[in-house]
Amino acid sequence: MKTLVQIVGGVVHWKFQCDVMPNLGPGVVLVDVTDTAPQPREGWIYEEDGTFVAAHQGMRVDPELQLVLDAMPETLQILTMAGTS
Repeated sequence: MKTLVQIVGGVVHWKFQCDVMPNLGPGVVLVDVTDTAPQPREGWIYEEDGTFVAAHQGMRVDPELQLVLDAMPETLQILTMAGTS
């Protein structure tokens, strides 16, 4: 399973997993980050040299804030509550 990110305007726009690199068209930039550490998150900046810079919503973050963001899960489970009778 590969982990890929879509880059839009120099920023990680979408992160997803798939078995093979999809061909989404000539204007779509995908980067394989399967072996990248630390794993980039949505909103991180993608540099021209192929590196990722920790960012929140496309803005660079200082190292102390990054420690807090790294401690948070990338996705939060959605809790649902079924009605009881």
